[in-house]
Amino acid sequence: MIVSKKEIIVKSLGILIEILLISILETTIFPYFKLFGAVPKGLPVFTVLIALAEGPAAGILTGLISGLITDGLNGTTYCFYTVLYLFCGALASMIRIDSVKNKFFLSVGISALTVFITEFLRFFFFS
Repeated sequence: MIVSKKEIIVKSLGILIEILLISILETTIFPYFKLFGAVPKGLPVFTVLIALAEGPAAGILTGLISGLITDGLNGTTYCFYTVLYLFCGALASMIRIDSVKNKFFLSVGISALTVFITEFLRFFFFS
């Protein structure tokens, strides 16, 4: 299947707009919806889902951009989220795409595991 440059640009812009929307929600609205003292994270879940749906290049690039935006808005962790989200996108894209694309619960499970590992490492290194 040949993908045109126009399709790639439109998908990339859509993903970038979604990343910006999710990061705005994470910094403005999500802190008011704490569950047992924890603030929900959307960017690692989005990074994993893009990696599973679109493949390795999109997953790694989404992780890189998500991490840079999160580190820029956070200000206290120097490149921690950039590296972590990059690896989340890379590791999630290593899973065979055909086996996960139509399985919702497996995708959600991988995303939940990614968020758990991300927050555990943040707690371990920065608390």
